Amino acid sequence: MKTACIAQLVNIIGPIMTEPGGPAWRQTIFHPFALTTRYAQGRVLRTLASSPTYAGKASPEMPYLHACVTEDEATGQIVIFALNRHLREEMDLEVVLRGFGEDRRIIDAQQVTHPNMKAVNTKDDPDNVAPQPIKNVAIDGRTLKAKLAPGSWNVIVTGAA
Repeated sequence: MKTACIAQLVNIIGPIMTEPGGPAWRQTIFHPFALTTRYAQGRVLRTLASSPTYAGKASPEMPYLHACVTEDEATGQIVIFALNRHLREEMDLEVVLRGFGEDRRIIDAQQVTHPNMKAVNTKDDPDNVAPQPIKNVAIDGRTLKAKLAPGSWNVIVTGAA
């Protein structure tokens, strides 16, 4: 893909809000777009994910985990994007990175989450909802383990040691 559009840029929920002659601040949706743009390079890998499910409007079995993995052959980075849809419970994430060596390390691990799912950023509190480090993430050989906060969007970047 060479180009993508964000519909929110032309609607009232833009990723960056401003006031005429005043401050500008990032909306909560800005951060996943920015981190994905920064780290989703190369190719999308086949991701086999399983998690508990819940009954949703679109399907009677919606998985709580939604994940995508990318590989940037130029840098050797493998990036995991993971969404925990459960709004009250943490989720244990385990990713086996087969075929990428036993010597991987965590380069970056961030989450976008807030205890109040209706929380917003404002001109007076521009960082109310912002990326923060994932506290429980580790990699051992080719297995990555993390604990995802309830209702969180996460990015975990790995590279060769």
